Amino acid sequence: MADKTTGELRTVKIGDLTSAPDIYDDFKMPGELQGEAVHITGSQIKYYAVAAGVQASEVFTASVKTAATAATAAKEAASASAQAASASAGAASASAQKASASAENAAASAEKALIIQNAKNLLDNTDFTNPVNQRRQFVYPSGVAGYTIDRWRTSAGLQLEVMSDRIRLTNSTSSLYGFIQYLPEGRALKPGDVVTIVCETIEGMGSLAQSVIHSGAVTVPESGYTSGPYLKSNTVRARVYAPSDTMPYGGAVVMLAADATIDIKWIALYEGGYTRSTLPPYQPKGYAAELAECQRYFRVLNSLAVRQKVFLMDGYAESETTAVATLDLPIAMRALPTVSWTWQPSTPLEMLEASDEILYAGQANVQSITAREDTSDLDRLRLDITLENKTVNGVTFSFKRGNRYEFFFDTEGLANPEVGRLYLDANL
Repeated sequence: MADKTTGELRTVKIGDLTSAPDIYDDFKMPGELQGEAVHITGSQIKYYAVAAGVQASEVFTASVKTAATAATAAKEAASASAQAASASAGAASASAQKASASAENAAASAEKALIIQNAKNLLDNTDFTNPVNQRRQFVYPSGVAGYTIDRWRTSAGLQLEVMSDRIRLTNSTSSLYGFIQYLPEGRALKPGDVVTIVCETIEGMGSLAQSVIHSGAVTVPESGYTSGPYLKSNTVRARVYAPSDTMPYGGAVVMLAADATIDIKWIALYEGGYTRSTLPPYQPKGYAAELAECQRYFRVLNSLAVRQKVFLMDGYAESETTAVATLDLPIAMRALPTVSWTWQPSTPLEMLEASDEILYAGQANVQSITAREDTSDLDRLRLDITLENKTVNGVTFSFKRGNRYEFFFDTEGLANPEVGRLYLDANL
């Protein structure tokens, strides 16, 4: 500071001065401004303080506003984040629920697929919307017990009709009669086995017709047959037979009450006990698979109702009245079959000798055709053919011993050819 004084003040050291009790407007404080000694009055100091306070207040207010704006923005951001988090949590929860539902559906589908996979239908030819029917009859009348559509037989009082999408069983008697399938060795029932029999029937007529599923689980008895279950009130019941002399491996029967009719679309006999809620859906094998299975038990070799020659087999003559022929089959028979035939003289069994000599053997002069016991391969049958040693229309039919022959159904050159059939029957 310049060594000058202002007003009446003497020169002293600042540290020796006493503190001012207050600042009055006429208070004077020494100072230096650009090398010159000056003083600042109390009123100036107050003015500067007020101005500085206003500025500080404005700065503070601005800071407060900025802070409030920042706080509002932070609050809004936090709210938005919370909403986003809530939405994400909701989406995650929905995804979790969806995943859980998908897992449950997958588990249910897997369980259903396992049920279907494990559900073994023990019966053959069960799709009656398109059954294997090698005998080619559309009505199997009552009065004769025996086989009808493949693998199924009826007792004497039952009539079976093959319709476009079902079969119809009619019992016009006053007794109980059945529709039966015997089980083979590989699917034999044992006492104590639990099985479930199921069928789909058509109830009602015309536009009121509807499909109904009937089912019931039973335990195979030690002997005889079960008394149920009832598939349709007291009209239709099922029976499961234990193995016996008649049915060596057991069987399944649909019994029809007196004076009753039932239309059936399909039937199944499942291993194991099923309820209505656990029944597997019916899975038809398909016609080709069913035909291949049925032809192990029964096969029909047909001529065609057209003018042509159909080769059957070839062989050689053992005598004038007997020959041995070999019949090749695409599917092996279940057992050695019995052989029968139906043909008329207008559709003869032609025997062509190696020397081209032709013998015509119709119904009149073929005495028998039998499968030989020494047959080793059931898809390559050895058949004995025996002729009646008699003369028909002045012609004596006979073989030439040792000569080879081919056997045909021959409708070639006939004006009205009929169908000839050779039946191989290995049914139980």
